[in-house]
Amino acid sequence: MKPGYTPLSDAEWAKVESFFEHAPFLVRRPRVDSRVCVDAVLHVLTLKCGWNNLPDNRGYPAQATVYRRFDEWRKTGALDRAMKMLEKAGRRFNDLPEAPKEKPKAASRFRAEENIKAMQDCCLARLMSGIPADWKCEV
Repeated sequence: MKPGYTPLSDAEWAKVESFFEHAPFLVRRPRVDSRVCVDAVLHVLTLKCGWNNLPDNRGYPAQATVYRRFDEWRKTGALDRAMKMLEKAGRRFNDLPEAPKEKPKAASRFRAEENIKAMQDCCLARLMSGIPADWKCEV
């Protein structure tokens, strides 16, 4: 049987709660509780499951919310500090992979970068030949 994830105890949460404090935001919906998001992030990292494989029966928020918080906490270093604190307190993590340093580049379906580069090259060629640079380019 594959080992499962055990949510943070009250004592563990008390040790790391200060890493995840946030300023109140003026949004339409209330911000999801940080403890629930921390549990969801640790669930994914511990069991090495995908963000879309979070179980429904644990009350975790939407995968986009969990990932957004993970990304925010990883950039600020809060997640690393909390995990080190939890390891000192006796919680074991199963060979956690190092988080990527930067977000992977999203693939563009419209190839915007290539189109912009082609338009810039066309305008430069028109300027060099003395023709006014407008957006139309007959290549």
